[in-house]
Amino acid sequence: AQGVACLVVAAVAIVVAVAVAIAVGRTRNGRPPLARKSLADPREAYRQPVCLPDIDPNLWLGNLDAARRAASGDLPFDAIVCTASTRTCAHAFDATGALRPGSSAFEMDFPDSPYIDEEAFYAFVSRAAAWIHRDLSRGRRTLVHCYAGMNRPAASVVAYCLLYKKGWTYDRAVAYVSARNRDERHIRTLTNPTFRDLLRRLTRAAWVLTRRSRQRRRERQ
Repeated sequence: AQGVACLVVAAVAIVVAVAVAIAVGRTRNGRPPLARKSLADPREAYRQPVCLPDIDPNLWLGNLDAARRAASGDLPFDAIVCTASTRTCAHAFDATGALRPGSSAFEMDFPDSPYIDEEAFYAFVSRAAAWIHRDLSRGRRTLVHCYAGMNRPAASVVAYCLLYKKGWTYDRAVAYVSARNRDERHIRTLTNPTFRDLLRRLTRAAWVLTRRSRQRRRERQ
């Protein structure tokens, strides 16, 4: 009987230890671990834009839903940088094509494809980075987004860091943007391997050479 009691006590101790380990694993800085996604509705976190204060306190990254809410006044943004299509970015314009009062919006057709041309990619991210720089330098609270908020806005923000922010390297920018979205929105960013490879090789010199190449091509036409 004494042996059985010891076994019962040991089994209870094991159960308690496992329960404690699970409880500890379920929280990290007050948030559930990413793999478990134990939120009642994980899409609620995904819908929320995330601030990138280490880059600029006014810089935010999000998806189309966040941009729609910003355009309707639910989220207080002064500028919207849309890196998707004109149709996706229609939230920033009224029926006549003019900007909604009090907002600044920039849009371009930026394909999220692993087969994107190198020169086209650099043209896209350099334009987006320039617009981000323009809005942030004017003190505007800026939202950068596409449809899902995973690859195109993240690539644009990383390009902004590389082209305009002193001291920011590729590894630092990618790690920071990825961590902020992973921790706050529970999603992965920059999953497009071509984007990562081209961003790793992006420098201001390459951007200038790309612009010169486009200018020469236009002059020959």
